[in-house]
Amino acid sequence: RTRRPLDPYSAMAEARFVGIDLGVTCVVASSTSEERNAITINTNDVSGRSTPSAVSYDGKLRHVGVNAEGRLMSAPKQTLSHLPLALVPSEAMQKRAENYQFLFPFQEDGTLGPVSFDGDSFAVRPAGPLASLVRTLSSYAMTSAAAKTQMCIAVPDYYSDTELAVVNDALKLCDQSETVGLLRHSSAVATAFAHSQGSSLLP
Repeated sequence: RTRRPLDPYSAMAEARFVGIDLGVTCVVASSTSEERNAITINTNDVSGRSTPSAVSYDGKLRHVGVNAEGRLMSAPKQTLSHLPLALVPSEAMQKRAENYQFLFPFQEDGTLGPVSFDGDSFAVRPAGPLASLVRTLSSYAMTSAAAKTQMCIAVPDYYSDTELAVVNDALKLCDQSETVGLLRHSSAVATAFAHSQGSSLLP
């Protein structure tokens, strides 16, 4: 089913909130603290506040984030970097590949690779590695199992409907039990400001 954008005010009313920012080179995970109007920026597995948007294939292992970026030089064709920029084949994606110097191959049908994994070589659809990235990022947001959680994914303003569809496919692959919504970056900034102001902005 299609995921609807979140209402900023309904998001503020939830007891727990997890936000993931799909940035150009980094993705940041954040969640509410016990105080409703306070935001905590969660750290990743190397205590960093931002995580590279990369997935790298290594034998039977799949590295995500910092560990994947560390393989850019040693295994460039196995490492899918700048994932939010490589979701849909287009002239814009070609320009992004040149500007950000993509080191991995990509195909006209939108698949990335081929990569070698578990003894086989194949091209992957972007939703697969993106799902691995989102799943890893959401694990950085420590939330109580008893608390109701709402998740929001902030995406670039320039995303087309086709790119949004790829993000939705990735979220389905994540098998998330939380309510998930998508927000454009500009809307996410406004929502974050509203959240920081608490009830003072409510009608």
